[in-house]
Amino acid sequence: MIIHNGDHLTIEYEKEAHRYVMFWHKPPSHFKEFQKEMLVYKKYFIENEIKQALWLHKNYNLALTEKQLGWVQENINVPCSETATKVAFVVGEDALVHLMVMDHFDDNPIDSEVRHFSSEERARKWLDYDKQEFNASGKTKITFEGEDENGHSVFTVKTPSTSVISALKSFKYLSEEGEFVKHHMKQYLLLTPREKQVLIMMAKGMTSKEIASVLFLSVHTVATHRKAINQKLEITSVMEAKQYVDAFQLYFE
Repeated sequence: MIIHNGDHLTIEYEKEAHRYVMFWHKPPSHFKEFQKEMLVYKKYFIENEIKQALWLHKNYNLALTEKQLGWVQENINVPCSETATKVAFVVGEDALVHLMVMDHFDDNPIDSEVRHFSSEERARKWLDYDKQEFNASGKTKITFEGEDENGHSVFTVKTPSTSVISALKSFKYLSEEGEFVKHHMKQYLLLTPREKQVLIMMAKGMTSKEIASVLFLSVHTVATHRKAINQKLEITSVMEAKQYVDAFQLYFE
Protein backbone atom coordinates (compact mmCIF):
# COMPACT_ATOMS: atom_id res chain seq x y z
CA MET A 1 0.00 0.00 0.00
CA ILE A 2 1.43 3.39 -1.01
CA ILE A 3 1.15 5.88 1.85
CA HIS A 4 3.22 8.66 0.29
CA ASN A 5 4.06 9.54 -3.28
CA GLY A 6 5.93 12.83 -3.13
CA ASP A 7 7.84 14.77 -5.74
CA HIS A 8 10.84 12.49 -5.23
CA LEU A 9 10.18 9.78 -2.65
CA THR A 10 7.63 6.97 -2.63
CA ILE A 11 6.82 5.12 0.60
CA GLU A 12 5.04 1.77 0.57
CA TYR A 13 3.68 0.04 3.65
CA GLU A 14 3.94 -3.74 3.96
CA LYS A 15 1.45 -4.58 6.70
CA GLU A 16 2.49 -8.18 7.42
CA ALA A 17 6.06 -7.18 8.28
CA HIS A 18 5.08 -3.73 9.59
CA ARG A 19 7.69 -2.41 7.17
CA TYR A 20 8.18 0.72 5.09
CA VAL A 21 9.83 0.41 1.68
CA MET A 22 11.26 3.64 0.25
CA PHE A 23 12.54 4.36 -3.24
CA TRP A 24 13.44 7.56 -5.05
CA HIS A 25 11.36 7.65 -8.23
CA LYS A 26 13.00 11.00 -8.97
CA PRO A 27 16.35 11.71 -7.28
CA PRO A 28 16.49 14.99 -5.34
CA SER A 29 18.79 17.55 -6.94
CA HIS A 30 19.58 19.48 -3.76
CA PHE A 31 19.33 19.16 0.01
CA LYS A 32 16.08 21.12 0.44
CA GLU A 33 14.22 18.59 -1.73
CA PHE A 34 15.81 15.70 0.18
CA GLN A 35 15.08 17.33 3.54
CA LYS A 36 11.39 17.86 2.73
CA GLU A 37 10.88 14.20 1.80
CA MET A 38 12.78 12.92 4.84
CA LEU A 39 10.62 14.95 7.23
CA VAL A 40 7.50 13.38 5.70
CA TYR A 41 9.11 9.95 6.09
CA LYS A 42 9.89 10.59 9.76
CA LYS A 43 6.33 11.81 10.45
CA TYR A 44 4.75 8.63 9.09
CA PHE A 45 7.43 6.39 10.59
CA ILE A 46 7.03 7.65 14.14
CA GLU A 47 3.24 7.97 14.03
CA ASN A 48 2.88 4.33 12.96
CA GLU A 49 5.77 2.97 15.07
CA ILE A 50 7.27 1.14 12.10
CA LYS A 51 9.60 -1.77 12.92
CA GLN A 52 11.56 -2.15 9.68
CA ALA A 53 12.78 0.11 6.88
CA LEU A 54 13.99 -0.94 3.45
CA TRP A 55 15.70 1.77 1.39
CA LEU A 56 16.09 1.08 -2.34
CA HIS A 57 18.79 3.50 -3.47
CA LYS A 58 18.87 2.66 -7.17
CA ASN A 59 18.19 6.25 -8.29
CA TYR A 60 19.73 8.05 -5.31
CA ASN A 61 22.76 10.16 -6.21
CA LEU A 62 22.77 13.18 -3.88
CA ALA A 63 26.05 13.56 -1.95
CA LEU A 64 25.53 15.25 1.43
CA THR A 65 27.97 17.40 3.36
CA GLU A 66 29.05 16.55 6.91
CA LYS A 67 26.70 19.24 8.22
CA GLN A 68 23.78 17.82 6.24
CA LEU A 69 24.56 14.28 7.39
CA GLY A 70 24.55 15.61 10.94
CA TRP A 71 21.04 16.97 10.38
CA VAL A 72 19.90 13.56 9.08
CA GLN A 73 21.39 11.84 12.11
CA GLU A 74 19.75 14.17 14.64
CA ASN A 75 16.38 14.67 12.97
CA ILE A 76 15.75 11.36 11.15
CA ASN A 77 18.00 8.46 12.15
CA VAL A 78 17.91 8.83 15.92
CA PRO A 79 14.15 9.51 16.29
CA CYS A 80 13.20 6.67 13.91
CA SER A 81 15.55 4.20 15.60
CA GLU A 82 13.40 4.41 18.75
CA THR A 83 10.88 2.08 17.08
CA ALA A 84 12.80 0.47 14.19
CA THR A 85 14.63 -2.79 14.87
CA LYS A 86 16.13 -3.25 11.38
CA VAL A 87 17.11 -0.89 8.57
CA ALA A 88 18.31 -2.28 5.22
CA PHE A 89 19.86 -0.34 2.35
CA VAL A 90 20.24 -1.65 -1.20
CA VAL A 91 23.30 -0.20 -2.93
CA GLY A 92 22.47 2.28 -5.68
CA GLU A 93 24.11 2.91 -9.04
CA ASP A 94 26.21 5.74 -7.57
CA ALA A 95 28.36 3.54 -5.36
CA LEU A 96 30.54 6.35 -4.00
CA VAL A 97 27.48 8.26 -2.77
CA HIS A 98 26.23 5.11 -1.08
CA LEU A 99 29.61 4.70 0.60
CA MET A 100 29.04 8.04 2.26
CA VAL A 101 25.84 6.60 3.74
CA MET A 102 27.70 3.50 4.91
CA ASP A 103 30.52 5.52 6.46
CA HIS A 104 28.03 7.74 8.25
CA PHE A 105 26.29 4.80 9.93
CA ASP A 106 29.67 3.26 10.81
CA ASP A 107 30.71 6.49 12.53
CA ASN A 108 27.29 7.25 14.05
CA PRO A 109 25.61 4.02 15.19
CA ILE A 110 21.92 4.05 16.13
CA ASP A 111 19.72 1.71 18.16
CA SER A 112 18.44 -0.04 15.01
CA GLU A 113 20.49 -2.73 13.31
CA VAL A 114 21.66 -1.36 9.95
CA ARG A 115 22.96 -3.40 7.00
CA HIS A 116 23.74 -2.81 3.34
CA PHE A 117 23.01 -5.25 0.49
CA SER A 118 23.73 -5.72 -3.19
CA SER A 119 20.14 -6.67 -4.05
CA GLU A 120 16.60 -6.20 -2.79
CA GLU A 121 16.18 -9.97 -2.55
CA ARG A 122 19.06 -10.35 -0.11
CA ALA A 123 17.89 -7.37 1.92
CA ARG A 124 14.42 -8.83 2.26
CA LYS A 125 15.80 -12.20 3.37
CA TRP A 126 17.69 -10.49 6.16
CA LEU A 127 14.65 -8.45 7.18
CA ASP A 128 12.36 -11.50 7.14
CA TYR A 129 14.51 -13.82 9.24
CA ASP A 130 16.12 -13.40 12.61
CA LYS A 131 19.11 -15.44 11.52
CA GLN A 132 20.09 -15.78 7.89
CA GLU A 133 23.30 -17.12 6.45
CA PHE A 134 24.42 -15.69 3.13
CA ASN A 135 26.79 -18.09 1.46
CA ALA A 136 28.61 -17.37 -1.78
CA SER A 137 31.54 -18.89 -3.55
CA GLY A 138 33.95 -17.64 -6.14
CA LYS A 139 36.55 -14.92 -6.38
CA THR A 140 36.29 -11.34 -7.51
CA LYS A 141 36.89 -10.98 -11.26
CA ILE A 142 37.85 -7.66 -12.86
CA THR A 143 37.72 -7.31 -16.65
CA PHE A 144 39.02 -4.34 -18.66
CA GLU A 145 36.35 -3.40 -21.21
CA GLY A 146 38.30 -0.67 -23.03
CA GLU A 147 37.48 3.05 -23.15
CA ASP A 148 34.16 4.85 -23.42
CA GLU A 149 33.40 7.76 -25.76
CA ASN A 150 34.94 10.20 -23.26
CA GLY A 151 38.24 8.33 -23.07
CA HIS A 152 37.57 6.87 -19.61
CA SER A 153 38.72 3.35 -18.85
CA VAL A 154 35.84 0.94 -18.23
CA PHE A 155 36.10 -2.12 -15.98
CA THR A 156 33.55 -4.81 -15.18
CA VAL A 157 33.72 -6.22 -11.65
CA LYS A 158 32.10 -9.51 -10.71
CA THR A 159 32.19 -10.35 -7.01
CA PRO A 160 30.21 -12.63 -4.67
CA SER A 161 27.15 -10.80 -3.31
CA THR A 162 28.37 -11.23 0.24
CA SER A 163 31.54 -9.23 -0.49
CA VAL A 164 30.02 -6.32 -2.40
CA ILE A 165 30.34 -3.91 0.54
CA SER A 166 34.01 -4.80 1.07
CA ALA A 167 34.59 -4.34 -2.64
CA LEU A 168 32.97 -0.90 -2.61
CA LYS A 169 35.12 0.19 0.31
CA SER A 170 38.20 -1.02 -1.55
CA PHE A 171 37.20 1.01 -4.62
CA LYS A 172 36.72 4.07 -2.45
CA TYR A 173 40.20 3.59 -0.97
CA LEU A 174 41.72 3.27 -4.45
CA SER A 175 39.84 6.35 -5.63
CA GLU A 176 41.04 8.40 -2.67
CA GLU A 177 44.59 7.16 -3.16
CA GLY A 178 44.46 8.13 -6.83
CA GLU A 179 43.28 11.62 -5.91
CA PHE A 180 46.12 11.93 -3.38
CA VAL A 181 48.71 10.96 -5.99
CA LYS A 182 47.28 13.41 -8.51
CA HIS A 183 47.37 16.34 -6.08
CA HIS A 184 50.76 15.55 -4.50
CA MET A 185 52.82 14.34 -7.45
CA LYS A 186 54.67 17.65 -7.82
CA GLN A 187 55.81 17.57 -4.20
CA TYR A 188 56.75 13.89 -4.37
CA LEU A 189 58.97 14.45 -7.41
CA LEU A 190 61.09 16.89 -5.38
CA LEU A 191 62.43 14.01 -3.27
CA THR A 192 65.86 12.53 -3.96
CA PRO A 193 66.31 8.72 -3.98
CA ARG A 194 67.92 8.90 -0.52
CA GLU A 195 65.07 11.00 0.83
CA LYS A 196 62.59 8.40 -0.41
CA GLN A 197 64.46 5.75 1.55
CA VAL A 198 64.35 7.89 4.67
CA LEU A 199 60.64 8.62 4.10
CA ILE A 200 59.86 4.90 4.08
CA MET A 201 61.51 4.49 7.47
CA MET A 202 59.84 7.62 8.82
CA ALA A 203 56.50 6.04 7.88
CA LYS A 204 57.41 3.06 10.07
CA GLY A 205 57.96 5.38 13.04
CA MET A 206 61.73 4.82 13.14
CA THR A 207 63.92 7.34 14.94
CA SER A 208 66.79 9.21 13.28
CA LYS A 209 69.25 6.99 15.16
CA GLU A 210 67.54 3.80 13.89
CA ILE A 211 67.46 5.10 10.31
CA ALA A 212 71.12 6.11 10.51
CA SER A 213 72.02 2.58 11.60
CA VAL A 214 70.21 0.95 8.66
CA LEU A 215 71.48 3.36 6.00
CA PHE A 216 75.01 3.67 7.46
CA LEU A 217 74.66 7.43 7.80
CA SER A 218 75.31 9.83 10.63
CA VAL A 219 72.38 10.91 12.80
CA HIS A 220 73.05 14.50 11.71
CA THR A 221 72.73 13.54 8.01
CA VAL A 222 69.47 11.70 8.66
CA ALA A 223 68.12 14.69 10.57
CA THR A 224 68.97 16.88 7.57
CA HIS A 225 67.12 14.51 5.24
CA ARG A 226 64.09 14.44 7.54
CA LYS A 227 63.94 18.21 7.64
CA ALA A 228 64.12 18.41 3.84
CA ILE A 229 61.38 15.78 3.48
CA ASN A 230 59.08 17.56 5.92
CA GLN A 231 59.55 20.83 4.06
CA LYS A 232 59.12 19.40 0.55
CA LEU A 233 56.05 17.30 1.39
CA GLU A 234 54.70 19.67 4.04
CA ILE A 235 54.22 16.85 6.54
CA THR A 236 54.56 16.77 10.31
CA SER A 237 53.54 13.26 11.38
CA VAL A 238 54.21 9.56 10.83
CA MET A 239 50.67 9.12 9.44
CA GLU A 240 51.29 11.73 6.75
CA ALA A 241 54.58 10.06 5.81
CA LYS A 242 52.78 6.71 5.60
CA GLN A 243 50.16 8.22 3.31
CA TYR A 244 52.87 9.15 0.80
CA VAL A 245 54.56 5.74 1.08
CA ASP A 246 51.28 3.88 0.54
CA ALA A 247 50.00 6.12 -2.25
CA PHE A 248 53.25 6.07 -4.25
CA GLN A 249 53.90 2.39 -3.45
CA LEU A 250 57.38 2.95 -2.07
CA TYR A 251 59.46 0.11 -0.74
CA PHE A 252 63.04 -0.19 0.48
CA GLU A 253 65.35 -2.05 -1.88
